[in-house]
Amino acid sequence: MADDLLRALCMEPLPPNAPLTTLARKFAAMRRTKKITSSLRRLLEESRSVYEIAPDNRGLQRRIDLALARQTDQAEGFAMAAGRPAARQHLANARVKLFTLRPEPGVAYAEAIRAVEAVANPILISRHPFPTLSLARDHLRDAAATYEFAIPNKQGAPGDVAVVVEMLSTLCGGHSDRHAGGPSNLPVSQESAEAAFGLAVTLVTWFSAGAVRRRVTGGK
Repeated sequence: MADDLLRALCMEPLPPNAPLTTLARKFAAMRRTKKITSSLRRLLEESRSVYEIAPDNRGLQRRIDLALARQTDQAEGFAMAAGRPAARQHLANARVKLFTLRPEPGVAYAEAIRAVEAVANPILISRHPFPTLSLARDHLRDAAATYEFAIPNKQGAPGDVAVVVEMLSTLCGGHSDRHAGGPSNLPVSQESAEAAFGLAVTLVTWFSAGAVRRRVTGGK
């Protein structure tokens, strides 16, 4: 019931760079949304409900771990700062599909992959006509010597990207419902999708913040 009312009466938050004309036009709807969500949010918190209002204000979702919520918000912020709004949107979509009252783990997993693609592909395989996360992973693995990771090694030099390659491989390999018709095609579980989402949040943060970058050599 509350889910349906939120969807019918509330509007999604406007982007931070929304023009003043849009803010003026949406003022009444924004005010109504704030009034409804403020009261409902207080009720849910005071009753220690396992549900909370989704980030888009259009329904309820299972309460997300506070630390993960903050990490997701941070990843979305890094993506926007890096000029990758698509990554932010895909992460937001994944979060909604994952923690909604009726979760869609397969869709959430696919959106998590797209979020990483939106930041990794332009860095790793920007000239490829049909970029995918698997191709980006393969390139990073094969050309690892030309990239570096922000966490230094034991000698204090920039680290290698092996851990990033491993995380990309795990994310790609776990997408079990991607290809139909084979024995390995299985529905994505909620547990798997939640783990993939956590991986995606970290990878989006790293690529957006420049933690994975081309190695500078020869004084260039």
